[in-house]
Amino acid sequence: MASLGSGGPSQLLPPLKPATLPSAPVAHPLPSLHYLDLNRREDTKDHLPVLVLHGLLGSSRNFRGWASTLHERLEKPRRILVPDLRNHGRSPHVAGMSYRDMAQDVLRLLDQEGIEKCVVVGHSMGGKVAAAAGLSHPDRIAGLVVMDIAPVAYSVSDGTNWQDTHEVISLLSSLPLSSLSTKNEVDRALQEKGLLDGGMRAFALTNVVQGEASVRWEINLAGIESALPEIAAFDVGGDDSTSCSTAYPHKTLFLNGGKSKYLRTAHLSTIAQLFPTFSLATIRDAGHWVHAEKPEETLNIIQRYLDEELEE
Repeated sequence: MASLGSGGPSQLLPPLKPATLPSAPVAHPLPSLHYLDLNRREDTKDHLPVLVLHGLLGSSRNFRGWASTLHERLEKPRRILVPDLRNHGRSPHVAGMSYRDMAQDVLRLLDQEGIEKCVVVGHSMGGKVAAAAGLSHPDRIAGLVVMDIAPVAYSVSDGTNWQDTHEVISLLSSLPLSSLSTKNEVDRALQEKGLLDGGMRAFALTNVVQGEASVRWEINLAGIESALPEIAAFDVGGDDSTSCSTAYPHKTLFLNGGKSKYLRTAHLSTIAQLFPTFSLATIRDAGHWVHAEKPEETLNIIQRYLDEELEE
């Protein structure tokens, strides 16, 4: 069951400050992202396109079916693009994974496709990328849907699920992949190392590429592991072209799973500061992968936002 609210409760805990970059952060070269392009038809030009951004260890493949169903259900036809974020899927492996850089990747994709404005839907890490893009370029990002993440810095000791994520990345990095030949061997190795959740193993295996007699990571696992402090943090700018000095002015939907710990009551005051017109939808019996666990409920809520609430 989903519950809806807007703005946040009247009594909130003290605000959690988003992490910030030094005044002159180092910008890494921007890659050209690989992406899926759904519903690119003439009749979509009257409505804003939608970008769907996956989370950590995900890819455009994870969201292809979900995004296809979304565009079929929308009353207002929209072009939907589903990119692989840097170091994921078929996008380039590059240094650095700050949200400033990843938001710029998204803006570069818009420029390449001649898209002036769009709506961004992001899950987990992709939700932070969406939030950073909106805060730094509100003139280009006309609407946001952020799934099961908050625009705050996480740590392994904050009582959220970040410790679990950190442990999974460390476990994957410890696999002797060069000595394994098949995905089944990788699966058994993951079980032997203690990753007993079948769904999590299957998700991890989507990042393994099977060769003739060997396997390899499709993701830049070493780069992701070294960038975990950046991924846990949240930055919204640094130089004049991407800095954020005001709150995001457009309607924003935060959607979370009731069983997840990534978006908590303590985060709502920070969300309200950065996204003052936000609304919150909670799917009570869903966890972090809310779109996969409860696709119908998630699709219905986001469809309503895009068809009825979004101001174009």
